Amino acid sequence: STTNATSGQQQPVTAMQRLTRITYLRPPEVKERVVEKPVVVVREAELEPGAARELKKTGLSHSWIPPGEFEMGCVPGDNECEPSEKPRHRVRISRGFWITRTEVTAKSYQDFARATGSPMPEATRTNKDWLLRANPVTMVPWDAAQRYCEWAGGRLPTEAEWEWASRGGKNNEI
Repeated sequence: STTNATSGQQQPVTAMQRLTRITYLRPPEVKERVVEKPVVVVREAELEPGAARELKKTGLSHSWIPPGEFEMGCVPGDNECEPSEKPRHRVRISRGFWITRTEVTAKSYQDFARATGSPMPEATRTNKDWLLRANPVTMVPWDAAQRYCEWAGGRLPTEAEWEWASRGGKNNEI
């Protein structure tokens, strides 16, 4: 068998070798699993606020937002409040969550569009043809944003989660 011929090791194929059949590589059978390094499981309750992780699929960094309570809505003294931001009310975020540290980039959204066959939103005059790939993607309809989040392994934050994360623990600042 191929496993016996290679002593259980994968052998690279050089450009000069000719393949005569399809070979599927699989790990050698091991009777006892040996773990060289301990696996550390971090419980979300033990994460520090702002702890970071990066999703390889999107290339975007995320911050951990712990649960907590805050006053949602207009901050006293803010003269630019919208009627929908009133009245100010107490909100409890009962479960922590991960949220991207930046807006979704054009590159990440292009990767999603390519992988799913979804269209790109109409390019803007400040990012014609989405050539500035590190810039935020804009003008994304809500349902398309939801599909992007599902593809990335997440979901859109609720309005309360978004405000909780954007306040950064500061309850009464404009």
